Amino acid sequence: MKTTNTLRIVSIFGLFLLHTAVIAQQPAPADTIVFTSGKQIAVRLDELGLDEVKYHAIDDNVVVSVEKTDVARIHMGNGKIIHMTADAFNVGFSKEVMRKTHVVKVEFLSFALDHITMSYEQVLKPWMNLEVRATGIGAGNQNMQDQCVGFGVAGGIKFISRPDHLSRGMKLGHPLHGRYVRPELVFNRFTSVERHNDTYTWSSGYSTIYERSPIHYTNVAFNVVLGKQRFLGDGVTLDTWVGIGYGFQSIDGEQANEEALKSYCYNYAILGADLPIAVSAGISLGVAF
Repeated sequence: MKTTNTLRIVSIFGLFLLHTAVIAQQPAPADTIVFTSGKQIAVRLDELGLDEVKYHAIDDNVVVSVEKTDVARIHMGNGKIIHMTADAFNVGFSKEVMRKTHVVKVEFLSFALDHITMSYEQVLKPWMNLEVRATGIGAGNQNMQDQCVGFGVAGGIKFISRPDHLSRGMKLGHPLHGRYVRPELVFNRFTSVERHNDTYTWSSGYSTIYERSPIHYTNVAFNVVLGKQRFLGDGVTLDTWVGIGYGFQSIDGEQANEEALKSYCYNYAILGADLPIAVSAGISLGVAF
């Protein structure tokens, strides 16, 4: 009887060990990572850090890490669900905003100065953008003393300043944001027609208005522009700049002479015929897409 009880105990203990071994050999339930893009993958979660999630594939031991901002939630094998919440103080741009590499801008004060200037900027590669501008002269403030009609174009490459110090893990800021240097070539041509009162008759109350022959102005300048463009919100830009360079002006017409030379050329100003230095400044608002 005692031998029978001993065999029974040994058998139960053996079955327990066998059951434990079978359970130990069964793989643990997989974890599922759900990305913000909607993609889902079954993995073994290794680490959930402050900035990244580390995991390895079920049939592979190679550890892969992804940014937490790319993960929406994690379904653990034990049934627990971990939701990733966005950091309200994260200074980085979202991927949707980073994909906005084109911007259309308008010079904010151009209407008050009797012209309108629109510009287009696009990213060529990190730290280098292309910007072109078009100006309609005479479209704006009609109360200016000297009214002109014409057009202008300009273009240049914008070199955006890089950080002075680089460290591992740094992220590139938005390619439309930052301080920059932009060498640019400016061309415009406009026509000026001056009017003046020559006689006034008291009996009729009318004056005789004479128009001088039109004077045509052709202006060319090469400027080096220093500025800073700020990327606001999710797609608004604010660009401020000053520039200096060389400016040249030629005039033609019956009344063309040195007295008819103009220092204000809409896109810039020339300091004088004997000092062909061009200066410019401006502010523009834009919408990125």
